[in-house]
Amino acid sequence: RESFLCFLQFFFLTPCFFPLFQNRSVHSSFVSLLQRRVFVHGFLQQRHCSTQEDLETLISSLCENNNARDAFNLLSKIKVRNLSSKLDIYNKVLQALLNTSNIALASKLFDQMKEDVSPNKTTYMSLFNAYCKVARIEEACDLLEEMIVQKGFTLETNVLNLLIGEFVKAGRWKTCRRILFKLCDIGYIPPLVTFNIFFSGLCRSGLMPQACKILDDMINLGFSLDVYTYSIMIHTLCKANKLDEAHRLLKAMRSKRCMPDVVCYSTVLHGYVRLGKPESAMRTMDEMCENGCLPDVVAYNSLLSMFSKQGDTINAYVIWDKMSANGIIPDHISYTSMLDGLCRRNKVKECLKLLGEMLKWKLTIDIYHCKESCQNVYRGMASM
Repeated sequence: RESFLCFLQFFFLTPCFFPLFQNRSVHSSFVSLLQRRVFVHGFLQQRHCSTQEDLETLISSLCENNNARDAFNLLSKIKVRNLSSKLDIYNKVLQALLNTSNIALASKLFDQMKEDVSPNKTTYMSLFNAYCKVARIEEACDLLEEMIVQKGFTLETNVLNLLIGEFVKAGRWKTCRRILFKLCDIGYIPPLVTFNIFFSGLCRSGLMPQACKILDDMINLGFSLDVYTYSIMIHTLCKANKLDEAHRLLKAMRSKRCMPDVVCYSTVLHGYVRLGKPESAMRTMDEMCENGCLPDVVAYNSLLSMFSKQGDTINAYVIWDKMSANGIIPDHISYTSMLDGLCRRNKVKECLKLLGEMLKWKLTIDIYHCKESCQNVYRGMASM
């Protein structure tokens, strides 16, 4: 074998033989491959590396050139003398195998690694993520148990949240559930925020039976639902036009001393506006103020838009006055909605007054949303 390698070196690396190769790119590729094979063969002959740098250089070169299998074969045959470098080298080859989707060899390397050196958390998490991506959930859960129970490694909340978030985006609900409850089984209860990510994904996808089941599980685990959890439920109910149930949920929150925030109230308020229920919308806004949750400009704009489209300038001015009383500065949407309502009633003077204020505050009118109404005013002004 050594003689054959020497012959190949002489034939391909001697300049006098270069003209025999018409395709120089093929020649260059073969020379590169040959040099690497000769280099690896030299390492295998001595069966150990004299320095950590030599082996790391070779392993890095193989991994970076998509030769993870060669790196694996080399690592399985060569002896690493420096104990401190073993873990880094193993992890580098393991990650290279996983990057090329060679999970079978990665698993084999992991077993070999455990006999030679103790894997760290990076090792476990790399293999765990790979198992999850190819839906090998049983092996992933077993690995997670080994990492936490046997090795005593902790699983950071932000890492778990990112992982669950990725599975939620991919619609892998069963995977999320298995991982979360595997953690519960081994005594590591994920925080409420992690369950909220899963719960939110189920609700957004319209999987209400599964979402209700997770909600029951959260309560059985002893969690006290927070504002974010309730806001997810309220949003889901409003999206399904179940506004009365969403409104009752606001009362339930207050009874459990979990005060609704502006998002919860505004979601219900926008739902009533969308369904054209002004009385219910006004009642929701009054409840906001009574419970110390001041509406923002978006909530006021929603009511202004509804009353203006109905031509109800009286209630529109009531909302306008409430904005001023609560220190909310109208924006260009507020003015546009008011102009639309006034234009529908052909109230030219009031329109001109608002336009003057808009010019003063350097606001631009959204003419697209009140084009027809403004044309009516223009005709009214022409007839004056």
